[in-house]
This record gives sequence, C-alpha cells and structure tokens, in this order.
Amino acid sequence: MATPYAADSPTRTRHGGLDARRAAQEEHDDLLRQSVCYWRMTQPQVDDINEDDECMSSSDTESENEYEVLCPSDRKTKKILAHSEYYDKFMPHATPVAESLLAICGSFPVRMAPVVLSALVRRFTEVRFNWETKTLQSFLEVACWVSVTYVAYTIYHDVLWAFQLGTFVGALMSICDEVMLHFARGLARVIRNQPGGGDALQRLGFDVPKDGKAPTDGQEVLPIKNCVFGYLGIVTIRAIWAHFHDVKHFALVTAAVGVAFVVTGEFFCLWLPTRRIGLTLQSRWTQVAHNWRVHFVRSLIELLCWTLTTAYLYWTTQCFLHALQVGTLVAVAVCLSSGLKELPNRFTNDELASSDYMYWQEHAAGDIFLTISETLVKIQTTALRLGHALEHEAMAIQQHSRFAIDDEAIMKEGAHARVAAHLARSRESGADTERAVTDDAAQTTTRSKASAALARSVAHSWSGLLSSFLNALFATLLALSTYALNSLTKTEIDLGMVQESWSDAAGDCPVMTLLQGNVSLGAVTKSNATLTDLQGDECNFKNWTCAEKLRPNTERVLALLVPTFASISDFDVPELASAPSRVQMQYVSQLSGSNVPMVQYWLPGSEWAVVCSFLLVSYRPESEFLADIKPVAMCSKRQYDPDWICENDVALDVATFVTKVQAGKTAYYGKTTRGELYNNPGHMAKVTGSIKGIGDLQVIPSVEEFNDGVLVLRAIWDIAMAYKCKGTFNFDTYRGMRVQGQGKVSFTWSPDVLLVTNSVVLWSMVMYSALAQLLYLPRSHVCVVPVFMSKTFYGIIVLAFALYNNNKVQVLTTFLSLYEVSQFNTEPYRLSGPIMIASIVAIMSGTAVQLAFNPHLVTPSYILTIVSVANFIIVFVLEAYVFPFKSKVIEQPCALSTSTDCWYYSATKTNYYRSPLFALCIILCAILYLRILKQHMPRDLRSIPEPLFKRRASANPSGKVRVLSNGVLVLPVMERTHDAPIHNSVLRLFSTASVRVLATSTAGGCVHVLPDGQILVDAGVLLNKNFVRVCDNYALRSCNVKYAMLCRFLPRPLSYALSSMVGLTLALRVEGDELTNQFVFLALHEMKLHKTTQITGYYA
Repeated sequence: MATPYAADSPTRTRHGGLDARRAAQEEHDDLLRQSVCYWRMTQPQVDDINEDDECMSSSDTESENEYEVLCPSDRKTKKILAHSEYYDKFMPHATPVAESLLAICGSFPVRMAPVVLSALVRRFTEVRFNWETKTLQSFLEVACWVSVTYVAYTIYHDVLWAFQLGTFVGALMSICDEVMLHFARGLARVIRNQPGGGDALQRLGFDVPKDGKAPTDGQEVLPIKNCVFGYLGIVTIRAIWAHFHDVKHFALVTAAVGVAFVVTGEFFCLWLPTRRIGLTLQSRWTQVAHNWRVHFVRSLIELLCWTLTTAYLYWTTQCFLHALQVGTLVAVAVCLSSGLKELPNRFTNDELASSDYMYWQEHAAGDIFLTISETLVKIQTTALRLGHALEHEAMAIQQHSRFAIDDEAIMKEGAHARVAAHLARSRESGADTERAVTDDAAQTTTRSKASAALARSVAHSWSGLLSSFLNALFATLLALSTYALNSLTKTEIDLGMVQESWSDAAGDCPVMTLLQGNVSLGAVTKSNATLTDLQGDECNFKNWTCAEKLRPNTERVLALLVPTFASISDFDVPELASAPSRVQMQYVSQLSGSNVPMVQYWLPGSEWAVVCSFLLVSYRPESEFLADIKPVAMCSKRQYDPDWICENDVALDVATFVTKVQAGKTAYYGKTTRGELYNNPGHMAKVTGSIKGIGDLQVIPSVEEFNDGVLVLRAIWDIAMAYKCKGTFNFDTYRGMRVQGQGKVSFTWSPDVLLVTNSVVLWSMVMYSALAQLLYLPRSHVCVVPVFMSKTFYGIIVLAFALYNNNKVQVLTTFLSLYEVSQFNTEPYRLSGPIMIASIVAIMSGTAVQLAFNPHLVTPSYILTIVSVANFIIVFVLEAYVFPFKSKVIEQPCALSTSTDCWYYSATKTNYYRSPLFALCIILCAILYLRILKQHMPRDLRSIPEPLFKRRASANPSGKVRVLSNGVLVLPVMERTHDAPIHNSVLRLFSTASVRVLATSTAGGCVHVLPDGQILVDAGVLLNKNFVRVCDNYALRSCNVKYAMLCRFLPRPLSYALSSMVGLTLALRVEGDELTNQFVFLALHEMKLHKTTQITGYYA
C-alpha cells in the first residue's frame, strides 16, 4: 500500500527514507529555529510540553543576530530554563502583584511624568539654554503665557487671577510640547529600528542618520523655522482673539495652536523636502553677498519680481501690508522655481576618527600620483560610456533599417498575400484559435504608415490642447473675479474722494414736477411755515395740480429770509435789505420728496442779486454741547442773471450768510466764506457774527440706496453744492439738473448668492480635465474639458447662479462706472463682475455645444475654441463697456428705513440677461454649422479586404463573453452595419465602419485616410466610450483617470497605497498604436503608470 508521501515528495527526497512523521517534525523544528519571537519570562512547566506550539512569525524570516532566538514553547527553551539555577534563584514565579507593578511602571504616563516635571523645572533653571537650543518652543510658550495673561486682565481687571491663568495655560502648553515631541521622536525611533524601517523612512523623505547624511535635527534651517513659525504663531493668536472673546476658549485654542506649531516646525526640519525649501529660502538672506557674486542674474530676476509685484499691488490696492505679503509670496515662488539647495553632508569628529580609511583619505588629499590616477580612471570611465552609447545607437539604426525594408516588402506584397501567409503559418504551428490572426497582420502592415502619418500631422494636432488651455484660463479668471467680488460682499468699502461734475449726466438731481415762480415780496403774505416743509414736498411726475397747491406755502417760506438781511450789519447787498417790499423773488423746487429749493432775490434795475440754497445741517455754538439739526438757508452775493433757473455757483472767497427759518421766525447763525462750504467735504466750517458767537457748521451724512438696497452708499458731501440748470435741463424729460461738488464716499454691496465655493469647485473640475488633456491627449483634436463637463450638471448650476446674481453684479458695475473716484482704483473691482459672467459663459459655451451632440464628440475642436473666445469677448464688452452707461438714475421708494435717498438703475432690470442671449445666438450658429458639417460627412471609410472581417468573426463565433486563463476578456464580435469592412482598430473596437457614429465630423485632422486606404483615427475619439489611454499598454475608463494621475505623481509607497484602496480596475489593452479587444482587471501599480512614453495622437 502506498504511503501518504509519494516518491517525488519534497519531504521524502530531503530526508532520504526517513519516517514521514519524523521528517515533518524536523522540518517544523527548523522552522522554529529560524523564527523571531518576543516572549516573557515565566516559570516553565517541563511536564506540560505541547508539541503543537508554534511561533507566531513568518517562516521566511531569518534572525539578524548571531545568537539563536528561541520561542517560549520550544522544547530546548524549557529544558534550559528547567535546569538553570540562576533562573530558579533570581527569577521566581511571577505573581499578579509583580506583573501589575511592572505594567504600571512601564506605562507611558509613568515614564513621561519625570520627563515632563524635569522639563518644567528646566524652564526656570535653564532659561538661557532653552532659548538657545529651543528658540521656537520657548518663544511660543512665552507668547501663549503673555497673551492669555493680557486677555484675562483686560476682561476681569484682576492682576493675580490673570497671572495665575496665564501661568497655568503656559505650563499646560509646555507639558503638551514635551509629550508630543517625545511621542513623535519615539515613534520615529520605533519605525527606524524595525526591519526595513530605516529604508521606509528614507523613501518617505525623512533623513536617517547614516551614510554621512545631514543629522536629523535640521540645525541648518533653524533661523527660518523660528522666524516663519514664530510669525505665524503671533498672527494666529491675534486671529483667535478676534474670533473668541471668551477667555476659556481663547486659552485652550491658543495652547493647542502653540503645540501644533512646535510639532509642525519640528516636522518641517525632519522632512527633507521642507528642509531643502527652508535652506533655499534662508540662503537668500543669509548669503546675500555670495548670491550676488555667484548668481547675479538669478538674484536680479528675483529682486525685480519682488519689487515689481509689491509696487503694482500697492498701486492697485493702496495697502502696503497686503502688497508686501503677496510680493513676498511671489518672490518665494520665483526662488523655489530656480531650484532647491542641496543639503550638506556632515560627519562628526568621532565618525571621522573611527573611519577605517581615515589615514588613506588624509594621505590621498595631497598626493600627486593618486590625483593623476583618479583623473585617468575618470577618463577611462567616460570613454567606456561613450563607446556603449555609440554601440547602442548603431544597433538602433540597424534595427530601424531592417524594419523599413520589411515594411517596403509588405507594402509591395499586398494585403491578400500577407493575410494568407499569416493564416497558413497559424494553421501549421497550431496557434491558439482565441487570438485573431488578422489583427497581427493588420498591425504589421499599418505600423510604419501610421508612424509616417503621425509625423505629418503633428503640426496640426494641438487644437484640443489649445481649447483646454483656454478653458483653464477662463476658469482661473472666474475664480479670481469671484474672489475679488467676495472681498466686496457685505463689507464697507471706502472709495475716498468722489467728484460730482456738471458734465456728468449720471449725477442729475431727480425732478418730478419743476415748481418755478417769479413774484414780488409785497404780494406774499406771512405764515408760520418752516424750511422742512419745502424739503419734504412731493408730487407725481408733472402733476401741476399738486404743484399749484404747494406754491403759496413755498412763497411764504422764502419771503421770510429778506427781513433777516436787514439785521446783518455786514451784509454784502445793503440796498436789498433796505427795501424789502420792492424785492423780486425767483425760485425753483423739484417736488421729489428730497428737495433742494433755490431762490434768487434782486431789486429791479440792480446789478447784484442774492442767491440762496437750502440744506439740512448740524449747527453747534462753541459755548454749548448739543447741536441743532435743522434746514438752513445759505445765501451769497451773485451777479443778477435774468435767465436764472437754479444756478448758485459763486467764487470761493465770497461771503455766505447762514440763516435758519422755523415756525415763521428766522435766526442768523453767522457767515463764512464759500471755500469753507464747497469742495471741502467733511470739513467743520466756522461761522461768526451771530449773537451766540462762533459756531460749528457740519453737513449731515447721506445714506443712499440703489436697487432696493442691493448697494448702499454712505457719503459726506460738501455743505454747499453748486447747481446748474441753464443749458443742461430738458423741460420735456426733466433731466439735466446738474450738481457739482466733492464727497467722501463708502459703499456696501449685498448680493444674494456667493459663488466663491462654486467657482473653486468648477475651477478644480476644469483644471483636472485640462491636466488630463495635457498628460494623455496632448496631440488630440478632441477637447477633453467640454466632454467631461457635459457629463455633469455642476457647470449648468454655476451658470444658473451666475445669471441669477448678474442683476446685482450689474448694479455694482454700473455704480463703479458712473462714479468718478480719484483716490481709489476701482477698475479691478469694476471689471470683476463682467469677467466673472464672461468666463462662466465662455466655459459653458463649449459644454453647451457638446451637450447638443452627445454622445457624439464635437470635432473639430477649434469650433469650440472660436465659440468660447467669441462669447467671452462679446459678453465682457457688453457687461463692462455698454450696459453700465445705458442706465438712468431713477428715484423710487426706499426699501431700508435708514436711507435718505433711494435710486434705481433703470437698465439693470432688463440687461442682466441680454448678454447671455447674445452668447446663446453664437452657440446656436455653431450647432447649426456642425449639423451641416455632419450631413456632409462620409458615411463609410473603405479599408482592408473582406476575408479579414470574416476571419475575425470566426475567432469567437458563439457571441458570448469568454475569459481566458490570463484574465483577458474576449468580447463577442458584432455584425457589420455597413457594407464597408471594419479596418481601423478604433472602428473595429466599436464595431463600426464610420466615425460618424462617434464624432460629428472628420474635418480638422480627426481622421486621416491614406491613399492606400489606411485609416488613422484621433485618440480622443475613445472619449465617446469614456476611455482614455493612461500609459503605454492600457486605457482606463474616464472615471478612473483621476486615480491614474495621482498614482503617476505620488511617490511609489503612496501610489501603492492608493492602488490598494482603489482595487482592480477595468483596462483596455493597447499594443503600440493599435487597440485590442482584450479587457483585463488590473491594479493601478501594475500598469507602470510612472513610465509613460509612447502615448500617440492617432490609432491605426
């Protein structure tokens, strides 16, 4: 009877006839002797030996020591311990108390307690040493202590309590610093001491102290570490106090942030990439003389970039701190782009002294013969490398010549003979019937022709990449413009000084019904009215019935001023004050609810007149505390104008007399020069000459709202503005009552929808698509961005939000376009709105065209480029330079209770959707053009002979999906839908004889048909079926391209981790310039994504 172990069993062969059980036991003992295990000292029981005990370790692990390591269950271990007098005497039986004490004393808190306590003591006993060796940690701890103490004192005003709280938080931060640093260093030591741990740390970018590398403490970058993280710590503490006004939250968050910065600074010193970055930046200001002497051009470029960026930003933003910060960031980027500084290799004196080659190194340093020998060896090595390179180049030339001869012979032989030869050789050799021989023949006959066609078409195959680049540019402009608009949202923006001029039609005063009159004061009766009544009078547009009802009261109020002139001793026109009954009065009022009535007094036959305007002001005598806010009349001497309508402009040195009219009585406040009241906004004018002495006259700030509170304007204007109607006012439209003056203006813009997050997400999607185009389809005529964007609704949602918010954006653009600001550059903010809407329309223009033809790809892609660029230009010009100047300022009811004046930009109500309509017309024209182009597209592309298709169909006649042993999926071959045989590998994969089922057109280089019938199809056509070639041999589904991109750029360990997380992915096998019908499931790291060199623009 045969034994369980056959003659060819490894055990029988190894032990040569031994009993099977004995051989297995000896093999098990070898396994135990080669294993490494951790065990505890326990008293063995020799009698209870379990032969089935195994060591919990891998069988292939070998001990790295020269000693034999035994497992606790090993027979030899128990035998040694059973006969050991030392073990019996000094290591008695373990008790629960001893085990508990051992566990407690070996725990992390107990071991860390003396370390933490000693560190706290050294904070006071070794202050100087701590500041020299732990500068950043000491600085942040002191900053935390001072800030918490100060904040606690400002809140509670108790010095002792604040000191106690600050000391407690500082001690807490010190304890956390020590615990976190010891934990991080201990973790690094544990990883380094593991088998292969040092190599793993080196692969991750950490410095392991061996082979002469720099030490792991990073002492060379301490200055920049201390400066950067110290500055960030102070800024962060200040920001924390701005958000947390509770001392409890402030103290805890400050301590946590301090610990985080200490640990992060230590990490940045240990990680080699950040250490090299820090060393590069630090050398720019620690080695200034050396840099200018050795790298003059580089230093000059970096200095110019920093200076120009800082100066430009300061010129545009008027904020030096912001300009300095951004300019420094740009300079840092320029410095890093020129290359990173290499870390120095350092040896300690002990290492050099203990080196085995120390003597020979010192001897070789000055020996001339060894120097010559070293030079000769270098020459020999260079010659050998040159010879190998020439040999490799000669072999490549010879192989290329052989391929050229074979290709010429194949072309002369013809397709029929070549296919027949392949079929004959396949039958003779008994090749696997699962492979299609015709694919090999077609690949051999077309490879050289495909390469030639690719070379001819390279100059015409950048349209897809150009379109993606423009979409990425539009997305970047969208993100920047939305960021700029977000900085204005619900924030009071100071515009500085704003100038209103008579030449600006946008600043016309609103007029509802122009009430005019010319009457003698002798015909006017007295009344108890006040100036407030005149300012609040309101009628509908050209309502003369209402105006006539208000006329008598207006005349009575204005007639009260003339008797006051007689009481002014130094009045400029005394003849006017001497005969009040003969004075003529000509007046005007807008009747809009916020009126500025004006009047001209004169005597018949007199050369001079007195012109008065009325305004609400604040008057406070210097001897009183309370101010009186009432409308006053400001009257000045002016030459009589028989054509007067509303003009009140006078010279700046002319005296202006200020009088209050209330309840039928007048009160003289005093006089001042017109220069104190005009072109002097915010100025507190001094008036003199009244019975109360010197008084302060100040204008009341105005609050104006636009478009129902979308934009609120707060301004402090001149006390006395200059008005003009003659030559500008239109009595038919009631437009043209101009005002001139200056004001200090600020505004607040409040849109409904914020697009910052949406624009950032859209920017990420577009940049991802553009990067995929650059990496995998750089020479394709198909643009990836609209294809990817057409498969998601996110772009449409962002466009809908932008169009919904465009009304508010146009209000801001119109306001900044019509207001002339001299001390603030509003141009970047004025153009941000048009750039935002133009960018999103440009991005979605190509997407809309692609959506109209889905699932077909839109080719040629230069049509998408033309549509996007044209729509961007049209929308931007309309939004920035046409629509803002079409609006008229119309008065309307106020939506906010705090507003003094309420206006409406008339054109924003209809223009916010017009620019997208123009863009839609261009999109429709492009779609119509592509439809016409598609109708003229050839329906088939003639290819290779008929037997090729029949032979391929016979390879899998069952029509079912089959799986080979190597994991390859063989798909069923579909029947032809056209008389033309399937020729190209792309067409063969999709079972079609024409590209018209995949793309809209073959124009623009999407398809090349050679004279002999060979077809080259653009690689971007694979996007029709959501496939993208990501490496030399495989194409992935488009949803997995992002993982392939990450694996390509991540370090190898991280790419392996990502590959294991993603799992197996479906891939299409590619051979050279041809596609196969083989689908496999592979992990990402098995595709060799890091070695991608042969991705072409066409498939044969």
